[in-house]
Amino acid sequence: MVREDNSVEESRLNEGTTAQQPSTCGDHNEITAVSDENKKSAVEDEAQASDNNRTPRPWLHAAYHSVISVLGVGAMLALPYSYAYLGWAGGMILFVACTFTSFYSGQLLIECQDVTKHKTYSALGDGIIGDGWSMRWVRPFQGIVFITVLIATVIAAGQFMIRIDIELDGNQNISNSSWYAVAGFMLLIISLAPNVDKSWTVSFLGTIATVVAVFMFLAGCGVSIGQVEDATYGRPVGDTRTEFSMGVMESFGILAFAYGGHSVIPDVHASLNHKDSEESKKEMMKAWWCSYYIIAPSYLLLLCLSYAAFGSTASAFVVDDFAQYVSQNVLWAIYAFSLVNFFAQGALYNQAAFTYIEDLIIILGPKCCGCTISEEEYNDGLFAGEGRKHWHKKLAIRVLYVGVGTFIGVALPFFGDLAALSGALGFTPCTFVYPFWIYNISPIGQKAPSWKRALNWLLALSFTGLGACAAVGALYNIVQNSSTYQFFS
Repeated sequence: MVREDNSVEESRLNEGTTAQQPSTCGDHNEITAVSDENKKSAVEDEAQASDNNRTPRPWLHAAYHSVISVLGVGAMLALPYSYAYLGWAGGMILFVACTFTSFYSGQLLIECQDVTKHKTYSALGDGIIGDGWSMRWVRPFQGIVFITVLIATVIAAGQFMIRIDIELDGNQNISNSSWYAVAGFMLLIISLAPNVDKSWTVSFLGTIATVVAVFMFLAGCGVSIGQVEDATYGRPVGDTRTEFSMGVMESFGILAFAYGGHSVIPDVHASLNHKDSEESKKEMMKAWWCSYYIIAPSYLLLLCLSYAAFGSTASAFVVDDFAQYVSQNVLWAIYAFSLVNFFAQGALYNQAAFTYIEDLIIILGPKCCGCTISEEEYNDGLFAGEGRKHWHKKLAIRVLYVGVGTFIGVALPFFGDLAALSGALGFTPCTFVYPFWIYNISPIGQKAPSWKRALNWLLALSFTGLGACAAVGALYNIVQNSSTYQFFS
C-alpha cells in the first residue's frame, strides 16, 4: 500500500514537471543566477568565517618581527665603518637623529594603519592618500628594499660561510661564488613559510640569535680596545678628498640601512590578526617600544666600543677587525648566531617581498599580458580559494626571486656598499620620508597641531636630501670596487 501511494505521488510529480516544460529554459536561467549568487555568498561567508576564526597573536610576536626587521647582524657589521668617516661627534649626532626619527616615524605608521583595511605598506598609502599613490611612490622603493636586503643577506651569509670553510683546515675548499649560492639556497628553504603570520617562530629564534650576537660583537670590540697599533681617529689614511667625501655621504646610507625595518612593519602589524583596529594599535605600539629598548642600546654600545677600538681604520665587515683578538670558540659562536640572524631577517623580508610580487601580478597582469584575475584573487590575494592548488606557481615566484638576488650577490659581493645603497634608495623613503607624508594626509594627521605637521614635512625634506647624497656615495664606491673585482670568482 505504501509502495502504491509512492508510485501515485511520483506520477503526479512527473505530470507536474511535464506540464511546466515550456518554461524550463527561463527557470533554468533563474536557477543558474541564483546558484551563482549562492556560490558567491558561500565563498564570502567562508572567507568571513576564516577571518573570524583567526586567533589574535600576542604582541610579543610582533616584537620578535620588529627586532629582526631592524636590528640585524648585517647592520652591526657595517655600522662601525660609518663612524670611520663621520668621526665621533658627527657620527653620534647622526646616530641620535636617525634613532629618534625612525622610532617616531614607526609610531606614525602604526597610528595611521587600520588593520581591518590595510594589510601592507602599499595598501596603507593607497587607503589614505588615494588609489595609485603607492604604485608611483611606495612600490618602486619597496622593491629596492626587498631585493637589496636579499642580496646583502646572501653576501653576508656567504662571507661567514667562507670564513668557516677557511677556519676548518686553514684552506678555502669551495669558491666564493659557490658559498654565496649555498647561502641563497638555504635562505630560499627558510623563506618557504606561507606568510609572515606563520613565520613568527623563525623571527623568535632570530631574535634570540641576535641578542647573543650583539653580546659577542660587543665582547669582540671590547677586548680589541688598546690592542690595535695603527688605530687612528681622524680622517681615514690614504683617502683622496673625493674618496673621503663619498665615504661621508655613503655613511648615512649605512645608518639608514640599520634602521630600515619600516617597509615590513605594516605587514607585521596586520599579522597580529586583531579584528579591532584600536586594540591592534595598542598591542603593536607595545611591540614597537619593546623592540627599540633592544635595538637602540645595542647599536649605541657597538658604535662606542668599535670606534674606541678601531677608530677610522674600521672596515665594512667589523668581524675581520676583531677576529685576531678573540678566541676561536668566540668566532665559531659569532659565525653560528650571525647566520641564524641573517636567515631569519632575510626570511621576514622575503615573505613581504612575495606578497609584494603577487600584488604586482594582480595589478599589472591584466594590463601587460591579458591575465585573468578572479574577484576572489583580487580581494584575497593571488592564488586564493581554488587557486591554492597551484602551489607550484607560488614556489616558482619564490625560486625566481631568490635566484635573481643570489645571482646579483655572486656578481657584486660588496656588502658595505650595497648596504649603503639599500639604505639610501630604499630604506630612506620608506622609513624617513613616506611615514610623515602618509600621517600628514591622514584624518589623524589633519587633526594634529600645526607644529607637528610642519616638523613632519621638515624631517621628510631633510632626510630626502641625505638619502640622495648617500646614494651618490654608495654608487661611486660600487663603481670603484667593481673596476678591480674579478666577477664570479
